Amino acid sequence: MIKCSGITQAGTACKGTPIDGSQWCYVHHPDHAEKVLSGEVERGVGAVVGQLLNGARACVRDGLAAREQEELIARMEQLEEALEAKESRYGA
Repeated sequence: MIKCSGITQAGTACKGTPIDGSQWCYVHHPDHAEKVLSGEVERGVGAVVGQLLNGARACVRDGLAAREQEELIARMEQLEEALEAKESRYGA
């Protein structure tokens, strides 16, 4: 799993999950970092928001993958039925 490219105050690599297809978590993302650093958004709240956004993104991604699989299964079933009909018609 990809981790945030940010560095914590302790100097260690951030373990947060990147948001918005970027390389940073909510706390380290340049669009949100100023709000967190200025105290507009509490650090813990920012971290939780990032986690919730990533969870929602994962749900959407998984839903799309499931739909794609269902469509592929339906297409395979149609192809198998057409092949069986062709084989029964020509006695294969």
